[in-house]
Amino acid sequence: MSEPTIALTTISPVQIGVGLKLGVNTASAKYESFIDAVCELEGCTNASSLKSQDQQYSKLNDDVKNLRLFIWEDAENNVKLHVFPNNIAIAEVTLEYSEVLTSEQLEALSQADTRKAIQTVWGGFVSFVNKVRNINNNDILDYDIEQMAKPDVHWISRAILLNQQSLQKNNIQKLIKEWLSNTRDPDDAEKIIAGEKKYSMTWLNYVVVEPSHWQESAALDYRVDSMILSQYFYTAQENCNKQLIDAIEHAYVSKKLLQAENELSTSRVAARMHLISYHEHLKYLTRAKRKLVADILECWEFDTLVQNSKRMVEVCSSRLEEADHKRRERSTVLTDLLLVTLSFFAVFELSLYLVEFSREMMSRPALDYNDESTSFFLSFIANIDTDYMFGFGVGLTVILIVLYRKIKAR
Repeated sequence: MSEPTIALTTISPVQIGVGLKLGVNTASAKYESFIDAVCELEGCTNASSLKSQDQQYSKLNDDVKNLRLFIWEDAENNVKLHVFPNNIAIAEVTLEYSEVLTSEQLEALSQADTRKAIQTVWGGFVSFVNKVRNINNNDILDYDIEQMAKPDVHWISRAILLNQQSLQKNNIQKLIKEWLSNTRDPDDAEKIIAGEKKYSMTWLNYVVVEPSHWQESAALDYRVDSMILSQYFYTAQENCNKQLIDAIEHAYVSKKLLQAENELSTSRVAARMHLISYHEHLKYLTRAKRKLVADILECWEFDTLVQNSKRMVEVCSSRLEEADHKRRERSTVLTDLLLVTLSFFAVFELSLYLVEFSREMMSRPALDYNDESTSFFLSFIANIDTDYMFGFGVGLTVILIVLYRKIKAR
């Protein structure tokens, strides 16, 4: 007789090297055509759920739109990778364990086995991504071959899936209490056992009662799907914040201002586009899913993460503006220096020209035959020593510089 087992689903954000290019319109016919082509590839699963409803809001129990690019599945290893636009996949791994394991043992085993499962299927996933790249989508997808070399798992959350019969067992009740003891709402354990709640999804350890996808041909349970969406939204925002931190480091520490400007520009646009996508997508979710996603993100203080992103943009922008102001000041100083140099030579040349012209007029009287008398001004200059005229030019230049500095200081 086989030992009773307990089912778990782990949900893990994975950084991948494929995603939508910034600014791609997911409502365009071109994008819909791309999704259709991806769904026809072997390995793509839940193809129908990826497509938008032909008539918006025609079914209240279905989402109007799906944010995923595609869902890839390895049925043999019970792994699904939900691929989202911002170079993020959410790994959904199904596991089974003995009921006699403790909460601490389940946590350790589920995380280790999830990493192993993702690593096992990664080669097959990369092969599928390469097929996707061969579709005529060069202006739709971004691809980073180094990022695709190995899976970069951010964290692993885990949900115990239970039916009503299991809840009557003493060992399961004890397990649930231990499992939720360090979450935000440990009291959920008593409510689930009493039948007052059907799930607890706050912090890393979750419980879901009677998941709908256990039924034959049923869609993914809305509670699990809500958690997948929530983890995507949170991870994408966190990635934007990490890029902003890199931009701040380059701006303040390494002084790589050009690189900081480029990173700030890219990450700022990415963060804003992600928020637009988040708020836009919420209105296409079912009411139950929308409420649950909002509750989960509130528990994770998603708004604080968003506000922190805005603060980092301000910090980095102010540093770059300060650096730009200094560059402008240096440029102004160089311009002033150039103008002073030019003015010096202009005054110097004027002095030299006056000396030369006045002496030529004095030595050749025929040049002023139309004048009634010899020019007093020219005769005066002609009698001045050349060195004095040069000194006059230098002195006049210095006077002009002093006047310019006083006027600029005001």
